[in-house]
This record gives sequence, C-alpha cells and structure tokens, in this order.
Amino acid sequence: MSLEGGSRRVSRAGGLVVRPQPISDKSYVESVVSFLHDVVPQVQAVTGSQRTEDKERVLWMKFEKTDIEDECCHKENDCSTACPILLVLGYTNGFQIWTIPSIGDAHEVLSLRQGPVRLVKMVQTPKNQGKKDEFAASRPLFAICDAASPSLPFSTVNLWSLTTGEQVHSIGFKTEVHDILSNKRLMVVALQEKIAAFDACSMASLFCIMSCFPAPSPNLNPLALGERWLAYADCKLVPNHQSCGGMSSDNAQSYAATVINAAKTLTRGLTMFGETVGRWTSSYPNEIANDHTTHKGKVVVPGIVTIVDIPAVGCGEANRTFCVQEDDHEGNGIVAHFPAHAGQPVSAMAFDPRYSVGNQL
Repeated sequence: MSLEGGSRRVSRAGGLVVRPQPISDKSYVESVVSFLHDVVPQVQAVTGSQRTEDKERVLWMKFEKTDIEDECCHKENDCSTACPILLVLGYTNGFQIWTIPSIGDAHEVLSLRQGPVRLVKMVQTPKNQGKKDEFAASRPLFAICDAASPSLPFSTVNLWSLTTGEQVHSIGFKTEVHDILSNKRLMVVALQEKIAAFDACSMASLFCIMSCFPAPSPNLNPLALGERWLAYADCKLVPNHQSCGGMSSDNAQSYAATVINAAKTLTRGLTMFGETVGRWTSSYPNEIANDHTTHKGKVVVPGIVTIVDIPAVGCGEANRTFCVQEDDHEGNGIVAHFPAHAGQPVSAMAFDPRYSVGNQL
C-alpha cells in the first residue's frame, strides 16, 4: 500500500507542534475546542470574493502508549525518560498520531489520509524469548484497520512503523475486523465469532478460536487479553470443562460442576464418571434453558466465558484451531469455563491491571 506525496507526514520531517497554553478562565469545553482548533488541519478555499474555512471533523479519539523508547516520540527539549502518551485522532479520511510528553507540547508524529479508519492500536514489543524479532528495526509498531482493503472494507490489518512511517506487514481476512489486542507474546484479531492469534515476533499464525458468541454493538466480539491469559465469550457451556464459580442457581449445578472438575483433576480413569455426571448436569437452570438459541445448527447459551492459557494453547502446532466445543477436547489450556450470567450475551470484559501475572478477571 503506497501513499501519494503529502498524504503522510512524520514529525521529524516537519510535523506540526502545538505549545502548551497559559492558564486562563476558559471553561473546560472552551479549552477542548481551542486545542482541537490548533490540532485539526484546516483547509482554506476561496469562492469568488468570499473566503470560507473548511475544518476536518474529528470522529473519534483515544490514548495509546508505547512500551519502548523511540526517538520519533521525543524531542530535544524533552528531558523526560518515560515513554510519552500518544493521542490518536480519527477523521473521515484518515487519522493523526500526536505525542504528549511531560512538558506539555503536542508533536505530530504521523498523519495518514487514505479513507475511513476503524481501528488504530499500538502493538506491544515482544520480550526476548529466544526468538528473532523480525520487526526489531521498525518498532514501535501500530496496527490499523481501514476501508482500503482490496476485497472487503475493514478486513485487513496493516502494521506500520512509528519510527519510519512505512508499512511493514499486512494480514488479510475474509470477514471484517472488529478489534485488535496485543501483549508481549502475541497479537489477537477479533473477527465476528472468531479469534485469530499471531506471534508477536514474526506475526505468523499461531491458533484460532472458532466458538465465539456474537454480542451487540459496540463490542461485537468482546475479548480480554492479559500478559498470559485470553478471555472470550463462548457460544456453549460444556459441563465436562466447567470450572468452579460463575453464576449459581437453586439447583445442584455448581456442586456437580465442582465434582466433575475434581474428578478430572484426580485421575483420567474417572472419565466415564465425569461424562455421566456431565449429562446429568446438562439440564441448566430454568432461566438459562428458556434462553437457548440456535446458532449454525447448534444449541448455544449466551453469557458463557472461557479463559485460556496462551502458552498452553499456542505452543503446539502452528495455525491450529482451539475449540472447547469439540467432543474430543481434553481441556488442555483451559483456565476457566463458566456461565457469567443468564439470558444475555457478554458485551465487555477486562482483566484487572493490578494483577499483571495472575491476570485475574
């Protein structure tokens, strides 16, 4: 994907700079309007004897953060050693990335104009795990999903370098992309009812999850990604894999699920017992049973959450499919599998950031 001259601007090549303003009696709203007036590019057009000013409209904005030191994010007058905060502004025809260092100046790092953009996400830099980082010279990287896909709009994830302002990798899909998450192990792409995971060092395909339950807007495929665990909304509760906790009711489902989990942990020789009790406990609470829906010919239950251990799932054969719903699935890599609530799909999930290792939900 190439850009015509003038469509991309990198800060070191003369990007815009917005200086901090002195304290005034302006209201909060007036201050925001003044900042956007300075930041948003303006185009002046002359129509006859009347001069008009056409301003670009900001559709969305978000903060991102780099996890490595990079010269394109720092200026000579910035003595801060911490990584700056990035402000991303989305327009009808592209986006801008601005750095906000500790001294208060706003520096334009990158500006792309190539059509509507759905997602702009920073990609975390992988840890040294004995693998060669194929993109070490280009980091930090950010991923974008825009309408400039060759076959279907918003179906391609393009990786760009924040150092050089050039595209370094592209991954195409057959359906639209709804979200992009990353940690120091992998990058996860959320499609409708599917999840695709890629190695952080090479961007090679690791595994995919095919049993996601679709949710209403804005999170059509809600995910939570920690340093080691990945949580997603599953389409069916499998009693043989059900863990402790989750929603409980007046019947003995939670107790039976605990018995199954204990039996699986004690010995594989009790598999027949587990399957028998599993069939017995497959009669879900009445409030769940009344909300069963048919999804691609299968009976599904909204409100189910599955949490998997990324190293256990992604350490095997590349490009493999991980599906808890398979009858012969042994449960390897499953951390938790439980009903969060009854009758409604899961719309959002997040891990508590205070638990960086345990990744507790």
